[in-house]
Amino acid sequence: MNAPNVEQKKAIEKKGGLLLGAGAGSGKTSVLTQHILYLIDCFMEEHKATEDRAFAKELKRFLSSIAILTFTEKAAGELSLRISGLVADRAESKGGRWAIVEKAREEMTVGTIHSFFLKLLRRGYFPGKSEGVDIVTPYEAQRKIGMIVDHWLKKKLSPSGNSAECVAVHAL
Repeated sequence: MNAPNVEQKKAIEKKGGLLLGAGAGSGKTSVLTQHILYLIDCFMEEHKATEDRAFAKELKRFLSSIAILTFTEKAAGELSLRISGLVADRAESKGGRWAIVEKAREEMTVGTIHSFFLKLLRRGYFPGKSEGVDIVTPYEAQRKIGMIVDHWLKKKLSPSGNSAECVAVHAL
């Protein structure tokens, strides 16, 4: 990353949550990855006197509280790879507790907004809404909707059960 500009530096060094919105090629990925490293550095500084086992446990808890969400799988994959690479580089160059960070890195959530909320649904964070939740392709969605409509038409509009009557209605 080139030296960050003033706005990027503010974002990188912000404690807590961060929402970035900027155009293509503006440095969002670099800012986010540097922000994560900054947060980890701060965590390590705050816990420098903590014994390694307790540090590892607290680090996992801390990293599990971080969610980096994007709109595309490509962007999420790029962010994940870059963060992993930067952490691995620090573990190799600085050693020490960065090796612990490298092992715990997977505790962070890096993914799409859609996959994140699907995970929340499946884990029951929205009571009564987790049964049968799935992500489907547009083709699968169209096919499933067609099956539901066909079933409904057969059941509601064709007292005789004659599917030819239903097909005619469905085709309209």
